[in-house]
Amino acid sequence: MFHTVFLRLRMFISVFLSLFLCIIEGTGIAWSSPMLKKLNGTDDNPLKRIISTDESSLLASLSILGSIFASFVLMIISGKIGRKPLLALHGMASLVCYVILAFSANIWCYYLARFISGFNSAVISIILPLYICELADSSSRGACPRE
Repeated sequence: MFHTVFLRLRMFISVFLSLFLCIIEGTGIAWSSPMLKKLNGTDDNPLKRIISTDESSLLASLSILGSIFASFVLMIISGKIGRKPLLALHGMASLVCYVILAFSANIWCYYLARFISGFNSAVISIILPLYICELADSSSRGACPRE
C-alpha cells in the first residue's frame, strides 16, 4: 500500500516538475515581443544599432523554422535516445539559448538562439507529452473528468 502511494506521488512530482519546461519555453516564445521593440530603438539596444525590417522578420520567424526542422529530427532520434534524455538535453539547450540571448551583441548569435528556441519548442510539444504518457500508470491516465 505505502509503496504504491509512494510511486504515485513520485510520478505526480515528476510530471509537475517536467511541466516547468513549458514555463521556460513560454518565455522563449514570448521573448521576441519586447525585444523587437528594444532592438528597433536606440535606447538600451544591446546591438548598438537599429535592426532592419528584414532582420526583425527573420528574428521573429526563426523559432518557427527551428520547430519545423526539429519535428523531423525528433522523429528520427526520439526512439533511439529516449524521451527523458531528450528532455534533459532540452534543459541544457535552453540554458545555452538564454546565455546567448543575455550576453550577445551580434545579430547572428540572436538568430542562432532563436533557432535553438524553436527546436526547444518542438521538444516540449512533441516529446513532453510522450514522456508524461510513458511515465503515468494506467490507473492515472485520463484522470480528468470528461463532460
